[in-house]
Amino acid sequence: GAPGIGKSTFSWKLCRKWGKGKILQQYQLLVMLRLRDNRVRRATDIVHFFRHPDMGTQEAAAKEIVRRRGKGLLLLLEGFDELPADLHSERSLFMRIITGLELPEATVV
Repeated sequence: GAPGIGKSTFSWKLCRKWGKGKILQQYQLLVMLRLRDNRVRRATDIVHFFRHPDMGTQEAAAKEIVRRRGKGLLLLLEGFDELPADLHSERSLFMRIITGLELPEATVV
């Protein structure tokens, strides 16, 4: 969609409503990746999405997601329209997720 029409706002509202148990409860986990974030853009492995400077790596959670092939995961790629062209290549983690090579059981929006 066009810039400024509310895609990001809609994504945040989805997250809040899911967190309150109001919608999309068929998913055990909802993860919104802000693709403007350089830390997210540099990710080359699913585990990188679960690193936080203050909390360390949540490696056990990431490994479980990978083991389950993304089953029960709703993944929101916020800002995909702003992703640099080099991250649109078939080798990028984002394209491997979108095409189902990584986390084939996940729902990606």
